Amino acid sequence: MPHSPPWPHGDPDAVVRGILAQPAYRAMVRSTATEPPRAPLAIVWDWFVENILAPIFRPLAHALAGANGTSG
Repeated sequence: MPHSPPWPHGDPDAVVRGILAQPAYRAMVRSTATEPPRAPLAIVWDWFVENILAPIFRPLAHALAGANGTSG
């Protein structure tokens, strides 16, 4: 089996680890532990659905489901 030539800049794994160990790359680590803040329009829409649309359409949907003999 022929011997492969050495990597020109060293072991690729070591090179990548060295680059990622630099402060510029450590500062870019982002956490996904917290959700991003919701858009104001999404907050308004959710309020509108829960306080305006749901009270209007939930009884209507319930009545229609009862008239058809289905649940939900």
